[in-house]
Amino acid sequence: MSDPYAPENLLKGGPSAPPPQLKQPDYLFPENFDQNFRRSWGERLTFHIGSAYLAGLTCGTAYGLQEGLRATAGERQRIRINGVLNAVGKQGPGLGNGLGCLAMMYSIFESLAYNVRGEDDLLNPIGAGVLSGAIYKSTAGVRMAGTAGISFGIFALAGAAASKELAKRGNTRLGKLF
Repeated sequence: MSDPYAPENLLKGGPSAPPPQLKQPDYLFPENFDQNFRRSWGERLTFHIGSAYLAGLTCGTAYGLQEGLRATAGERQRIRINGVLNAVGKQGPGLGNGLGCLAMMYSIFESLAYNVRGEDDLLNPIGAGVLSGAIYKSTAGVRMAGTAGISFGIFALAGAAASKELAKRGNTRLGKLF
């Protein structure tokens, strides 16, 4: 039996030989590195809703904590804990659900725009943002719906532009999220 660690065996590809140099990258899933790759509408919908709900829940919980502490200043500890828990339970899920609904509408409208137009440019997220914001605040009147639509459209434009810029710079992991 020969020694695999002997110098003559290292040149033949023994256990401590350096790995062979590949001429092209070795990918697990080649479709993840295609320039025109786009996640399916279901994947995008799940990502958008989950991220928005988590962000809303976190911000709402922080706001509820602040509101609960302010409202129960000077009370006994048990009353204070109860007041804080009530405020956190009211604010956190409420904001999370609202942002989750907005994200669902945005994702659906953005996927529809992509499938109808056949192009993946900045008009899709802007239109989806304007429609989502306007529909979300449509019960508050025309002026409020227009303001919300324009505001959410600008927010969607900023997110989409940042995502495209990250993709251009080679950060495909973050650039393909949105």
